[in-house]
Amino acid sequence: MLSPEERRDMIEVERFILIGCLLQASPPKPKLTEEKVEVMEGTSVSLSCSAAAPCPKLPPNLTWTPRLNDSVDQLQENENKTKSVSSVLTFTASHLHHGQKITCRALYKLQQGDNQKTSNTSLTLRVLYSPKNTSVSISPSGSVLEGSSVTLTCSSNANPPVQHYTWYKVNGTEINTVGTGQILTFNVTESSGSEQYYCEAQNEHGKENSTTVQLEVDYPPKNTSVFISPSGSVLEGSSVTLTCSSNANPPVQHYTWYKVNGTEINTVGTGQHLTFNVTESSGSEQYYCEAQNEHGKENSPTVQLEVDYMPRISDSGSCNRTAVEISCSCESRGNPSPSMEWRVSGQRVTNSTDRVISEEQLGNTGLRSSLTIRHTQRDTPTLLCLSTNTLGSSSLRLLVPSPQQHPGKRAHISRL
Repeated sequence: MLSPEERRDMIEVERFILIGCLLQASPPKPKLTEEKVEVMEGTSVSLSCSAAAPCPKLPPNLTWTPRLNDSVDQLQENENKTKSVSSVLTFTASHLHHGQKITCRALYKLQQGDNQKTSNTSLTLRVLYSPKNTSVSISPSGSVLEGSSVTLTCSSNANPPVQHYTWYKVNGTEINTVGTGQILTFNVTESSGSEQYYCEAQNEHGKENSTTVQLEVDYPPKNTSVFISPSGSVLEGSSVTLTCSSNANPPVQHYTWYKVNGTEINTVGTGQHLTFNVTESSGSEQYYCEAQNEHGKENSPTVQLEVDYMPRISDSGSCNRTAVEISCSCESRGNPSPSMEWRVSGQRVTNSTDRVISEEQLGNTGLRSSLTIRHTQRDTPTLLCLSTNTLGSSSLRLLVPSPQQHPGKRAHISRL
């Protein structure tokens, strides 16, 4: 027994058989195996289309749109003795086929004139597949100011839709899970700019990772410091270069140099490098730099130069005389710290009962030496104070007052 639908189709075919070869009748629609197809990506799909052939000598031509692959066509006889043409299209399902409309079209040529008639039937493919084209978008786009909020959004193409998102942070070789859900929001820090992020999208058929993204984080200068070249001690009169270094994004746009001398602070230059010739006084001064970009500024700690110079004897040296002794003092400064010796009438003085030498260190670079000599009223010796370090020496000749004079004073300073 034929169903009502099959009986109706047969009547339509018989009607077309009776008049189709002679008259311009409307051909019946081709038949597809199903109206909708649901398949898994990667599996083979076969679609079958058949159309009535009332005139075996002029069978219909079947075509597929889109043409996914080659098809196999054949003319066959049905159980009711009618003829039909069938076409089988076989292809491998891809996620690109999901939601695609596939149409089988039958083209009939009629004997009466050159007229043609077409009819078609379509179906929509439903392809199941794991996540594809997973990617991360950043909002706001571009650079982000340290301390502000940023949102990462994971997007992925999948059927059924993605059911689970996981976020990961990459820091060097270390990978940590930092969140779940399609959206990840957090406040950025300076270190966020050196980290990378990616998301994992998963449904019941599989999962896929996005490529990593890296944030561009803006922040004011940090860790500002000064480097001295050459390092270590610097010889008086030679050139020294101070370099200011700072971590900032965008990079530092302006450097300013300052010199501190006691409570006095003066601007001494601009630019990342400061070059000058050092003097003895440079060793008692301190320097620092200020680094600035559009987001703020920061000062470095102060640095102090170590300046090497040969001994310098102070012109404050003098001698005093009493009835029984002569007392003289002499001060010298140098770097490395100098040594001092006394010479009386050309002979080096060593500590003894009659000649006593005492010394007092004045900071890291100074030395004060005192000499006490027991004498008779007739003695008026010639005294020389000699100061030496690895860079050279300096001397000061002191006049000893005669018994009738007031406390003595220096005669002259000479450098050896």
